[in-house]
Amino acid sequence: MIEDVAIAYGYENFVPEIPNVSTIGEEDKREIMKRKIAEMLAGLGLLEVSNYHLTSKNDQFTSMGTPEKQEKNFIQVENSKTDYNILRKDITHYLLKNLSENVDVEYPQKIFEIGKIFGVESKTDIISEKESLAVAITPGNFTEMKQVLEYIFNMLGIRITINEPSNPPAHFIDGRAINIKIGDTTIGTLGEIHPKILKNWKIKMPVSLMEINLEQVLNR
Repeated sequence: MIEDVAIAYGYENFVPEIPNVSTIGEEDKREIMKRKIAEMLAGLGLLEVSNYHLTSKNDQFTSMGTPEKQEKNFIQVENSKTDYNILRKDITHYLLKNLSENVDVEYPQKIFEIGKIFGVESKTDIISEKESLAVAITPGNFTEMKQVLEYIFNMLGIRITINEPSNPPAHFIDGRAINIKIGDTTIGTLGEIHPKILKNWKIKMPVSLMEINLEQVLNR
């Protein structure tokens, strides 16, 4: 309708008028923080990777030592024509997949990804979308990854604490994993990948890995 009126009136008859509004564009603060973290990790010699938001149940659950039947809060794509039929709940499994696809590449291999993960809030059934950071090093150990963790948060000026989880994720070695906390909120986990999980991915080198929910960091 508006276009028809404009054509009838004649575009050449319109007088341009600059709106009485002044704005100054600036980069989103969350994006600035994400880029800062990425630059810090690149400075440590890590390579940034990017993976799909979609993944398979086998990669997300079975290969990570978690029975699919125990998982409820994931989002499935209806009528998918491929095995990539759910939205990823974490980035951890994708980094192991990256390493498994590069077993013939020179070691050490140090990679990271900053990206979105998805879930369903158990109390409200609302779909959640969060920014996450995952880092993997092979051959790597607990101490080396903890040094990366401490460097990041020291540079950001954010105080974190760690403690041993009472129920560590199935993909970590018992006694070689920690929770990462800001205040009373657990924001991530760090540890060494269990040999059974490495075998699932056909990875022959030890792997240390951490994943952090960045929402607590980006919203500061």
